[in-house]
Amino acid sequence: YEGVTPLPETTADFNYRYLIEALGTLAKAVEGSGRQHTVVVISTCLPGTYKREIEPLATGWSNINLVYNPYFIAMGTVIPDFLNPEFVLVGCNDETSLVHLGAFYNSFGLFDRQRVMSITSAEATKVFYNTFISMKLSFANIVAEACEKVGADCDDVMGAIKAANKRLISGAYLTPGMGDSGGCHPRDGIALSHFAERYGMSFDFFGMLMRQREVQAR
Repeated sequence: YEGVTPLPETTADFNYRYLIEALGTLAKAVEGSGRQHTVVVISTCLPGTYKREIEPLATGWSNINLVYNPYFIAMGTVIPDFLNPEFVLVGCNDETSLVHLGAFYNSFGLFDRQRVMSITSAEATKVFYNTFISMKLSFANIVAEACEKVGADCDDVMGAIKAANKRLISGAYLTPGMGDSGGCHPRDGIALSHFAERYGMSFDFFGMLMRQREVQAR
C-alpha cells in the first residue's frame, strides 16, 4: 500500500496467514529442545489479533515465549528512527520473556526507553500511533484548503498552531473522557461546518467532528 491507496468498498483485516505459519514452523523447530525461546513479532496487527488468532494456537507452543515489538520507522529514515526512537514498544503477557529482548535493546542504549504493556495494548498503540499521524496530516490539508478558499496564508496559520505547545502540540487533551467543555468549541465546529458547505470544501471534517462529540457524549 502507498499513500494514494483509497478506502475500498469492502474493508478487511490484515492477512495473518504467513505470521501464523512462521510461528508454527518455529514452534515445531524448537520442540523438545529443553529450553525456552523468545520469538519477537514486529508485524502490524489490529488490536485483539493475538487473543483471537494466536493465543489459541500458542497453548501448544510450550518452548516459545511470544513478544510483540513493532517498530516506528519511516521510509528514508529507518536507521536513525530505530537508533533514536521516541519509545520502544514492547507487548508481552509474561515479563519473564523480556530478558533477551531487554539485553538486545540494552546493547543499543535503549533499555530505559522500553514501554512494556500487554500484547493487546501494544497492538492498539502501534495502529493508533500510525493513524494519529494520518489525522494530523489530514487536518493540515483541511486547513490549507480552507485558507485557499478565503485568501488566508496557510503557512502563517499552521506556523501559529505549531507554536502552541501547551494545548495543541503536547499531551494535553489526549486523555479519554467527556468532550471538550465550554461554548467555544461546539460553536466553532458548527460555524466551520457551515463554512465547509458555503465554500464547497472537499470534505466536512468539522461536521464529522461534531457528530463524533455528540455520539460520545450520549
